[in-house]
Amino acid sequence: MSCSSDDIFSRVLYVGPDRRSHGGIAYVVRTYEDAIGHITYAPTTNHRSKALGALRWAITMAMLPIYRMRGYRIVHAHGSVRGSWPRKCLLLRWAECLGMHSVHHIHNGALRKFFDRYGVDKARRQLAKADAVVALSHEWARYLHDEMGVEKVSVIENPVTPPTTQRVPLPGAPLRLLYLSGIDYTKGLFELLEAIDRHRTELEGLIHLDIGGSGVDDARMYDFLSTHNMSGFVTTHGWVAGEAKDRLLEHNDVFVLPSYAEGMPISLLEAMAAGLAVLSTPVGGIPEAVGRDKGGILVEPKSVEAIYDAILHFLQNPQDIDTMGAYNRHKAQEYFPQQIVSKLEALYRTFDKSNAK
Repeated sequence: MSCSSDDIFSRVLYVGPDRRSHGGIAYVVRTYEDAIGHITYAPTTNHRSKALGALRWAITMAMLPIYRMRGYRIVHAHGSVRGSWPRKCLLLRWAECLGMHSVHHIHNGALRKFFDRYGVDKARRQLAKADAVVALSHEWARYLHDEMGVEKVSVIENPVTPPTTQRVPLPGAPLRLLYLSGIDYTKGLFELLEAIDRHRTELEGLIHLDIGGSGVDDARMYDFLSTHNMSGFVTTHGWVAGEAKDRLLEHNDVFVLPSYAEGMPISLLEAMAAGLAVLSTPVGGIPEAVGRDKGGILVEPKSVEAIYDAILHFLQNPQDIDTMGAYNRHKAQEYFPQQIVSKLEALYRTFDKSNAK
């Protein structure tokens, strides 16, 4: 396969979840399309129905020979774990049988846990068959290379669109904290709520937490907020996007995401681009983006008291919010779409240099 600079992306078939879904992969694919201008995309799920999703996957599998005949030479599959993993592995094997190059782009930060259940040796064999494996951070790339034996692993971070808003400081106002992610215990949300509740006497009137998101632990979250009478500390917004998200980014000071595991969180990059300081954990690609003590404070996962100490630091050192926010605003430019698209093109060019399939 040989493609000119103008048509390299016209030879790539992107595969992944329904672009209408709320997940991070859908955001990444939509951002690719906006930056490139046009991509060919074959969904393997449906955002409303598992049954329709199974049908979409079957249709994509059946269409692969037709895509091959139409000149597509690379299949770039965006996937996660659980059911997504075997689906993407099977699809990529089929693409290889058809003489197409395969790119397995992994978007999950809980790989170790998943591979332990799924079978490390089985996953290692599947990864070895791909022409290229894409990791979201250097930390995950090292794991895939050193522990999983993946030779052809590239780092392509998640893109973030340039911000349409910036944080607006409000002198004299309470410290404004923003949680913007799925409502899932693995995101550390309940440790955050516990930290506020445990120290409510010290924090009353000094902080406010906005929660934007929805997920599997919605009921547990609302039960906690009700049981612990958190209405004076917390406002929930459900899933937010567009102008509603912009308002939250503009009206908050510190982005909080004390996750147990991550790849490269889109919401973190959005908050950085808007100039917020960060309170998070040193997992996945977060330290690479934020840096210790540069763009925020990183605490160990599941540590309620460490979260409280970080909140207290921001209360006692408000100037750090401005300094860290400025660092993050500049750092986020490394993740703007054109930077990431250039890395995609460089990866695809490696197939030009190899023997065409």
